[in-house]
Amino acid sequence: IVSGAGTLFKVFTPFWRACLRATPPAPTRPAPQVTWATPAISSDELDSWQLKPTQPNWAHAWPAQWQPGEASAAATLELFLAERVQHYSLGRDFPAEIHTSRLSPHLRFGEISPRQIWHAAQRQKAQNPSVGEATDKFLSELGWREFCHQLLTLFPEMPERSFKSPFDFFPWQNNPDFLKAWQRGQTGYPIVDAGMRELWHTGFMHNRVRMITASFLTKHLLCHW
Repeated sequence: IVSGAGTLFKVFTPFWRACLRATPPAPTRPAPQVTWATPAISSDELDSWQLKPTQPNWAHAWPAQWQPGEASAAATLELFLAERVQHYSLGRDFPAEIHTSRLSPHLRFGEISPRQIWHAAQRQKAQNPSVGEATDKFLSELGWREFCHQLLTLFPEMPERSFKSPFDFFPWQNNPDFLKAWQRGQTGYPIVDAGMRELWHTGFMHNRVRMITASFLTKHLLCHW
């Protein structure tokens, strides 16, 4: 997605307008029919790798929150479009309520694609026009994800350096006690602590609270991101 001058966008709104003017993404193709090899292959038991936390097992509640895989991703999308998307535009601003899609980890690990979400959302809009505006808002947030990928193409140093170079010289304090309190949800600021504890207990943090906790870490505690 490029501007009329053929350059990549640096601002989201004109980027998204160009996306909506462009040819819609092609539908995904059906899963191929694959015949798997049958001979047994020797392998380690997954538990032998000791990947799960034990002392303490801070992820003990995660299985009740998440079911990894393609089928779960599809079911999560279906539930969101059928029951939650109608409240998305306003409801996503209230962290204590469940009005977001919870699709981010499924997208992150390739269990569902942006194209699948796009076309499922378009079908929902056609079947239920009353949720059209809310669905479009949701799709624009998916557009933010695409926009950030494009920014990384334009500015590949972003993961390691500040987007604005003057901040490379910011006088960070990097107090280790402040950082530990933030990580453990013990800062004394209720919404910050609630977000960090939500992350510990569920593996997820509401988007609005993500912005608050990140801002608190850098702008209040002056810890280098």
